[in-house]
Amino acid sequence: MKIGIFSDAFETKNESYDVKYERVGRNSGNLVFLRSIRKLFDPTFINPYYGYHDVKEKYEDVDAFITTDLIWIRPNTRMENVECIFKHVGDRPLIPISVGLQADTTSTDFEMHPETAKLLQEMSERCTIGVRGYYAAYILNKNHVKNIAVIGCPSLFYKSNYDFKAPADYNNIKAISSYRTAFYPDFHRWSSPKELEYLSYCTSYNMGFVEQTGMNEMDDNAKFGAWINRNRTIFFDVDEWDTYLQNYDFHIGMRFHGGIISMQNGLRSLFLTSDSRTTELTDFFCLPKMPVSEFDASKPIEYYYEKADYSQFNKRFEYLKDNFRAFSEVNGMTVNL
Repeated sequence: MKIGIFSDAFETKNESYDVKYERVGRNSGNLVFLRSIRKLFDPTFINPYYGYHDVKEKYEDVDAFITTDLIWIRPNTRMENVECIFKHVGDRPLIPISVGLQADTTSTDFEMHPETAKLLQEMSERCTIGVRGYYAAYILNKNHVKNIAVIGCPSLFYKSNYDFKAPADYNNIKAISSYRTAFYPDFHRWSSPKELEYLSYCTSYNMGFVEQTGMNEMDDNAKFGAWINRNRTIFFDVDEWDTYLQNYDFHIGMRFHGGIISMQNGLRSLFLTSDSRTTELTDFFCLPKMPVSEFDASKPIEYYYEKADYSQFNKRFEYLKDNFRAFSEVNGMTVNL
């Protein structure tokens, strides 16, 4: 079965920073997500910005299409880009991977736009929809979207198993950090006290920092400014990101895919959760997590390293791979696990 995916292939090596940033969807974590999709399904990439209108003629040999454009559904938001894709694939299935909601909490009062619910209902008549977690599954069921399977995020399946390297010096653990959004000069205004405590902690340990959503220059004299300007980096090449992580032993942060690529490179990751997305994904995979509201800067880095316990994840991972394989097979897709 030949699969197509509506996505930029993210081949950006020879372009300017601004172009690279736009092409990765203003979030370099998409590189981690798409690398796994590429390995798992070997799809034909169809750039959604100019690929809609020639789908029937140019991609007539494609049996089914994947979309990842429903991983971030906000309340009362219509997904018109996916409606456009669905209209142009004809009677072939458009299979959503990791449908998810973006909300501050896992409230059952999440309001889905009626047209988004209708779209998902129509898509589910042609395929089984892959849903990110049990919270998203509950809200979809509540909106009468029934043909679904909870699969988590495919980025975890890039590796068939995870082996974590021990720090070269346990008394000098080299940590890499990440934050939930980009740094702007006034980011202090909308960061919680515990988030600022976490950032102060990162500064005290002079942690590395991987940015995912933009590189805004900070005033060196501002709080955290010198540390941010000195230590942060952003990647538009996933192999370069891999190489960079070899300098570290441990990731502690608020970016899901920043944590996943760290795991892929042998680093334990402790996920600090602050919204429904990271909460349901870490719950589904039994990844070591802590609500950022419980972060305590008085604890040494070794304490957080030990909290990154993967025993439950390892027990569950074989089942999760079988579960993802079953989802792929029911949709007629061969998956490389």
